Amino acid sequence: MEVATLHLQHLLLLAAREAWQRRSPDKRFTGSALAELLGTPDSLRPAEKRLAGTQRLQLDDIVRLGLLLGDDVLGAVPAAASDLLPEPYQRLLDGWQPGTGTLPHFRQPGLGGLDWVSVGIALTAYLDAESAAGRDHLLATDAVAYALVQCLTECGTDASRIELSEDLTNDATVRALQLASPTVTISVALAYLPDRIDQPTALWQRTANILRAVAELEADERILVLVAGPAATRQLRTHLSNAATAAPGTEFTLRIQAAMRNQPNAGQHPVGPDLDILLLDRRELGGHGIVLVSSLTKRR
Repeated sequence: MEVATLHLQHLLLLAAREAWQRRSPDKRFTGSALAELLGTPDSLRPAEKRLAGTQRLQLDDIVRLGLLLGDDVLGAVPAAASDLLPEPYQRLLDGWQPGTGTLPHFRQPGLGGLDWVSVGIALTAYLDAESAAGRDHLLATDAVAYALVQCLTECGTDASRIELSEDLTNDATVRALQLASPTVTISVALAYLPDRIDQPTALWQRTANILRAVAELEADERILVLVAGPAATRQLRTHLSNAATAAPGTEFTLRIQAAMRNQPNAGQHPVGPDLDILLLDRRELGGHGIVLVSSLTKRR
């Protein structure tokens, strides 16, 4: 919102300056000129703040500028909602479309400059291609983990920085990687949950174990890449609705202890700490599964 608001104010004031200079070519469009136009010649400081972008134009200000300076001022309002954002920011949009009932979300590189949205896009493209070729039922966790490594290198990670880590859990659907650099260490866990689930009620327990193990990793940033097939996705939408349905950029707290109490045989499973989760990317798979990329922090 702030980016769009500031950009619109910039466009309106730029048009006002051009219209002012056409009317008074020998006068500069300064704070005092804007204060005069706004009908507050003795209030110079607020006008200067508006020009600097540290104070917002009010609706009355915009109407007054339009009436005083003509159609060119109001004509500066973009006809397309997407053009409310400056062009460099439009390149960072994550598939957002105006009119969908959601606000724009910009890609947020992680530590070390990693663009996890691009990683999510690349991994989803690989999985969709395997599904289209009829090979998705042959995918094993190691194959998906290798595909993730390829996606990381395609998105700018030096392959020499990537190392395999010890298994986080005894779960065969999980693989762990570590990305190391002179300044930061990033632990990445891949959880591959296809539709081979004998007891759907165990999915939440398995997911909680994975989340807890990732949160315990010693690293500057902890990333979980979760790939779920249709049945697992339905289960996640029931038990982890925030992560499975929220827009990228959403932050929320997963209260594992409270959630585990609602599961069958809860006392037989270890309970981990509550987690702060930042959803970096969410992708729908063509076969009705999802790819989730999240940053996890153990709640203190």
